[in-house]
Amino acid sequence: MNYGREGFGNTGKLFVVTGVSSGLGLELCRLLLEQGNGVVGLGRRKPAELEAWPFFRFVRLDLENTSELEGLWVELCSPWSLPDVFPGGVTLVNNSAVLDPVGPLKHMKGVDVSRHLAVNLVAPLLLTSGFLQLTAQYSFPKAVYNITSGAALRGKAGWTAYCASKAALNRWTESLALEQSLEQYPVLVFAIDPGIMDTPMQEQIRSYQPSEFPLVEQFKGYKEEGGLLQPRLVAQRVLQIFLEAPLGRWAPGTVVIASEI
Repeated sequence: MNYGREGFGNTGKLFVVTGVSSGLGLELCRLLLEQGNGVVGLGRRKPAELEAWPFFRFVRLDLENTSELEGLWVELCSPWSLPDVFPGGVTLVNNSAVLDPVGPLKHMKGVDVSRHLAVNLVAPLLLTSGFLQLTAQYSFPKAVYNITSGAALRGKAGWTAYCASKAALNRWTESLALEQSLEQYPVLVFAIDPGIMDTPMQEQIRSYQPSEFPLVEQFKGYKEEGGLLQPRLVAQRVLQIFLEAPLGRWAPGTVVIASEI
C-alpha cells in the first residue's frame, strides 16, 4: 500500500476517509480531490466516480472484520516520512456507518448487534488508535473527525443499536480530546453532525415497516417535501469545519452541527 510521493496530491495534505462509495463520503472525497489533496478511501466498495482522480487511492477492507485494522496504518504509511511527504498534515475522517439491525430490541440477534457495533464504534476506535500511535512523534497538523448523528442525542424506537453506537461515538470523541490535551503534539478531535441527507441510508430507512421503525412515515415526508440535504452541500460545510476547527472556533471534543456553518 505504499504509493510513493509522486502524483499523490499537491497541497501537502493527506485525508483518510472511510465509507467512500456513496453519500457524504463520496462527495467529501470529490471536493477534497478537487482542491488537490491526497485522499485514501477505506471500505468494501471502490467508488467508480473517483477512479480517474490521480490523487485518490483506495484500500479495500471490511470494517466488520476489525482484525483487518491491526497494523493498517503502519502498512499504509510507514515507508513515508509523513512530515516530509505531507507537511500540511494528515486527517482521519471516520464516516462509515450502518443502520441495521432495525426493529424492536427483543427481536435482534447477537451477531447483528455485534456487526453493527464493529462498524459504527469498534472500527473508528481502532483506526484512531493506530493513527495516534503512528503520528504521536510528529508536530505537524493532525486531526480526527467522527461523523455522528442527531440519533446520538435523541432515542428512537427501533433504532436502539444505532442511537447507542452514535451516542458512544460522541462520548469517546470528548474523552479522546481530553486525553490529547495532555500530549506534547496533540491530535485535534471533533464529531460532526451532518444533518439529514438524501443518501442510500435514507432510502433504506423509508423501506422499513412501521412495526420495525414507527417513524418511517415521518422520514418519507422528509423526502416528499424536499427536506433532505444534498450530500455535496453538506460536504462543503464539512470542509469549512476542517478549515475553521484548527483555528479554535470550537473546543476539541465538540459535536459540530454542520447546518450551523
